[in-house]
Amino acid sequence: MARRSSLSTDLRLSSLSRYAIGAVLAAPIAGSAIAQPTFEQVDPFPSTVGSPIAEAHGISGNGQVVVGTASSGTVTETAFIFVNGTLTALDPSGSMPRSVAYDASEDGSVVIGDMDLSGGGGTRAFVWTQATGMVAAPPMLGGNSEANAVSGNGRIIVGQMSSGALPQRAFVWDRISGSVTDIGTLRTDLAGFARANGVNGDGSVVVGGAAASSAFHAFRWTQSGGMEDLGTIGGVNGFSEALAVSKDGTTVVGRSATPLPVDNRAFRWTRATGMQHLVAPDEADRRETRATAVSEDGSYVAGFTIGQSPKQFKAIRWDANGDGLYIGDLTTNNDGNARATGISDDGSIVVGMSTTDTSSNMRAFIWRENRKNPTTPTTGTMLDHVNTLKQVTTGAAQQAAGVSMLAEQSQFVLGQEVTGAAGGASDGFLSSSGKGRSPISLRIAAGASHSPDGKELIIGGLSGSTRIAQSLTFGGYLGLGTDRDELADFGIDGNFTALGLYLRGGQIGAEGLSWKVAASQVAADVTITRATALANTERGTGDSSMRARSASVELGYGFTQGNMMITPYARLARTVSKRDGYVETSNAAFPVSYDDYEISETTATIGANIGTTIGDNGFLTMSAGVEWDLSRKAGDVTGTSDIPGMTDFSIAGPELEHEQRLFAEARYVHQLGNGRAYDVGLGLRQTAYAEKPSVMATIGYTMSF
Repeated sequence: MARRSSLSTDLRLSSLSRYAIGAVLAAPIAGSAIAQPTFEQVDPFPSTVGSPIAEAHGISGNGQVVVGTASSGTVTETAFIFVNGTLTALDPSGSMPRSVAYDASEDGSVVIGDMDLSGGGGTRAFVWTQATGMVAAPPMLGGNSEANAVSGNGRIIVGQMSSGALPQRAFVWDRISGSVTDIGTLRTDLAGFARANGVNGDGSVVVGGAAASSAFHAFRWTQSGGMEDLGTIGGVNGFSEALAVSKDGTTVVGRSATPLPVDNRAFRWTRATGMQHLVAPDEADRRETRATAVSEDGSYVAGFTIGQSPKQFKAIRWDANGDGLYIGDLTTNNDGNARATGISDDGSIVVGMSTTDTSSNMRAFIWRENRKNPTTPTTGTMLDHVNTLKQVTTGAAQQAAGVSMLAEQSQFVLGQEVTGAAGGASDGFLSSSGKGRSPISLRIAAGASHSPDGKELIIGGLSGSTRIAQSLTFGGYLGLGTDRDELADFGIDGNFTALGLYLRGGQIGAEGLSWKVAASQVAADVTITRATALANTERGTGDSSMRARSASVELGYGFTQGNMMITPYARLARTVSKRDGYVETSNAAFPVSYDDYEISETTATIGANIGTTIGDNGFLTMSAGVEWDLSRKAGDVTGTSDIPGMTDFSIAGPELEHEQRLFAEARYVHQLGNGRAYDVGLGLRQTAYAEKPSVMATIGYTMSF
């Protein structure tokens, strides 16, 4: 892994913008992990003073732990880890004047960086683990030390050290044995400057730059072979530096002087080929090229080029044949600036930073080659990394809200009840004695609802009931509908079926005690579409199944007040709603795979039905009440992806907007005679996760036999 400290000056713009991403990622296959750092913006520590900042410098191999430095107001820089949305200081006591974390091991359990010692004690490399906290490196050369990179296994840390008039030297620190090795220089007298920029997966190979006999040259170091001078392109005199090494340690990349009368050029080195010049497509127009990252087997190399005039930066990827491909940037016309700083193990993913149409500040990008159809050349898909992470996070929360909406449909079915064209608080009216009620009734109805947040529902259904005793009615409901949710450009679309059964004791809409037990199920096959509301994101789509089951028990008591029948009631309901896991199957460059998701809730309702006659054939019912949560369990939305920093993710669902929810409905029933009636209704209901209430309109036709 590599911090690539030699780029710090040239890439300072990324720190200022705090949107950079860089270094090698793991192979984009199921269960794979990110193998090298990326850079990402995170929120700073809370502050009420000054301008807080946060800069991320690295990420663990599995993509779960981001490391960097943050400050708050007048508080100095403090190293942090960022895990599951939480920023944690590695020096919680604030005993160090300054600390910065630069890199993390494959699993994120080991973090390295450097810190300023208190009392003017200089700068010291550190290693951090959960068990030990921050541990300073042993004194190196009796002076300062800086850590640049840590091996994937977390054991070997590399960087540079210096003391007083002594030149800066490269070190290898074995944190398990505690040994520190000065790996020397390329000069026979071992004098001069050296720095270690990268280390391979098991810590056996270190690369960087060191003083040679007449210049500063790239080196490759091993314990057995010592420091090897990799020379320059074409063997010319001049500068070269290694910036990265492959995971297996066989391929080294960087920048070097060439026989051309120009600035440094990108190189790839192996034992078999020596140092080879990686040529850009428009080499003659380039003032400099750099190779900053290399795939696992060395076949693919990522980097950037700098133009002569204008001084435009272009992100580039070279393949096994040395052919360079400009991968574009985040501007519409590809006329911005972009630098590639990382590449996946198989070479299909490149990461880096780019300007956009709206800003010259750098934004993190991720690019993926389309290998689904290798016979068709493609430049791949480039996305804004920050916006993509935000969009997936927002979409996961919206998915949870969509699952809860299916629960609301299931609860709606619990209330579907028919008691005849001449009776029932739902569809008509009943005399106070309840006499004359037909033994069998059917109601055909249609309804539609709209929510200001984008939920649209159309449903049609058939209700039926039969009297099985003088004060006992059995009924059911069968419905078909279309659910179309457009939540901030996020979609859950599909057709659903609804089924409900109930048993009613007593007379609804009549004096005296009544009760009801009911159960319902709603099931849907849906297409879920990721939003693209943010710039430079992609629309991923997948198919899933959703279902919700509810059960309720209700007690009511009716009494007359003038010409009105008033029935207060209380209801207890339990609902469990689920979405099956699915994988986005569209042509998204970075498809997301979601695990199963479930919401369970227990709710209590207190309400009242009020009915009154209007003329000879009309009846008006009004219902209102409040529903509240007795319990609600909504877990995190989890899954996997190839998006750097989200190989495995766990994202909290949406915030609950209304723990108590009001509802109201008015329905007019007009009796046509011969056991026939029609009804129209209008309702308003608050829901758990929507800020504004939903409006629903219904129309029905009832027949009694």
